[in-house]
Amino acid sequence: MAEVHDNNDVSPDESAPLMDATAAGTGWPIDKDGPFPEIDGYKIIEAMQAGGQGKLFKARELTPSGREVVLKFPRAGVFSSDRAVALFENEVQKAASLDHPNIARIYSSGQYDRMPFYSMEFIDGVDLDEYVQETDLGQRDILELVRTVCLAVQHAHQRQLVHRDLKPANIMVTRDGAVPKLLDFGLAIEETDLQATVDRGVGTLLYMSPEQAAYESVTTQTDVYSLGVILYELLTGEHPHWSADQDGQTLSPGQFRDRIANGEPIRP
Repeated sequence: MAEVHDNNDVSPDESAPLMDATAAGTGWPIDKDGPFPEIDGYKIIEAMQAGGQGKLFKARELTPSGREVVLKFPRAGVFSSDRAVALFENEVQKAASLDHPNIARIYSSGQYDRMPFYSMEFIDGVDLDEYVQETDLGQRDILELVRTVCLAVQHAHQRQLVHRDLKPANIMVTRDGAVPKLLDFGLAIEETDLQATVDRGVGTLLYMSPEQAAYESVTTQTDVYSLGVILYELLTGEHPHWSADQDGQTLSPGQFRDRIANGEPIRP
């Protein structure tokens, strides 16, 4: 695998608190071990691994069904910027517009202590690459799994949405049934808005298309390229671009970005 830092250009420092207490009132920040806030309609069970732009909590709906969900809150540092708030709201709007069995569903949104959040489908599973490694899947099974992911991405594309951050960490596979679920539409953009966007280079470096790496306009083909990188890695265990120079020195993120933008992928 490439050793270049898996950089997401819009991700804040993972060590940042959930939110500045002075900015959000008395309920923040939340310690991962609790005590957790009392949110109408939910019982928070535990803190989950933080994403690039949000904090995640496993919760149970206070309904007869007691459905388990994930509550996502924006992170502290990003919530202070208008752009980050727009990204968070964008994720809610875009993901909620999709209805596909292989895309994690958004159930509802709300506010707690002036902090926006939304509830989404809880997936008991692991990241796509971890699942493939744990189960030692053969090539045909890998192809079938990625084909299912491609159909989920196609569903988004048919609704003019470009994900822009496809990677194994944004695709979970359920432990029960091995069903892949596409996550995290925080960077999704409508294809009709692509020419107007000023943040064309966002995404995760290892899975960027050449046009993303070159800060050019992106299209649905950008997602297709990222899917190709994912499939390449799952089948070969390697990245399609060398992460070191001729002397064996690891490339900097900037050098690696240039290699993706201008270099030729390695034939598997």
